[in-house]
Amino acid sequence: MITTFLGYKRKDGTFSREGTGEVINYDNHYVYYKVADVPDVVGEMVGIAKMNTQRLNIYGAQNLDELIGKPVIFAIDPSSDAANPRVTDIYLLSALGGSAAAGKDK
Repeated sequence: MITTFLGYKRKDGTFSREGTGEVINYDNHYVYYKVADVPDVVGEMVGIAKMNTQRLNIYGAQNLDELIGKPVIFAIDPSSDAANPRVTDIYLLSALGGSAAAGKDK
C-alpha cells in the first residue's frame, strides 16, 4: 500500500477544561493523505491523521511542504484509536533507500 502525502493544516490555541477551569494549550497538525490498494475500496481512499506539533518528526525532508504529493510512511502511535490515528513520524519513502523506494518518488 502506497500512502501519498496530500497536505496539512495546523491548529493551535487554548481551551478550559470543564469542571476544573484548567487552561490547556494545544498545537497539532492534521495531515491529509491518500492510499491506494485498500481492501473493499474501489479507487483510492483519503484520510486525515493528527500529529502533535511539538513531537513532529520528519525524515527525508526539511518540512511538511516538501512531502506534498510524495509517497510517505507514517509511524502511528500504537495507543491511539484506529478511527483517529495519531502520527508520530513521517518518512519520505524515497529517502529510505533500497528496493522499497525504487521508482516510487515520481
